[in-house]
Amino acid sequence: YNFTYFTLALNIPFMLFFFWQPESPYYHVMRGNMEKARSSLSWFRDATDDELNEELEEIKWSVEASKTSAGWRDLMTNPGDRKALIILLILTGAYVLSGTGAITVYATAIFDITPNLSIPSDVITIALGIVMLAGGVISSFTSDSLGRRPLLV
Repeated sequence: YNFTYFTLALNIPFMLFFFWQPESPYYHVMRGNMEKARSSLSWFRDATDDELNEELEEIKWSVEASKTSAGWRDLMTNPGDRKALIILLILTGAYVLSGTGAITVYATAIFDITPNLSIPSDVITIALGIVMLAGGVISSFTSDSLGRRPLLV
């Protein structure tokens, strides 16, 4: 419990002082409040008026560029993107439902209750992590040469 109280004690001052933190200039530009954006930017930066104006113009350009970029609606209306999203959701769901995460987290406990092991469960768990890491590295390199579709099958 000491560690819990320690981390709580570190977070309480952050939560209290965060209320006085001004909104970001990006937020104000997105809302169309240029004067508040300039005020916020001058609070964050110790810069001259010219530097503030230049950075404010960059922020305006960035906000405009993000408004014209693709969003969720574009992802759902494009059939190719929609198919890729569905495949991604199925693969993620299969990973979660396969129990790989639970087995990895509880590997030491699982190996502790396994009879007739001559190797300590901690060592086997480390070996499992190394094998999983090696598999991830190897599959990331082979996916480019073999293609992603054969590896999924």
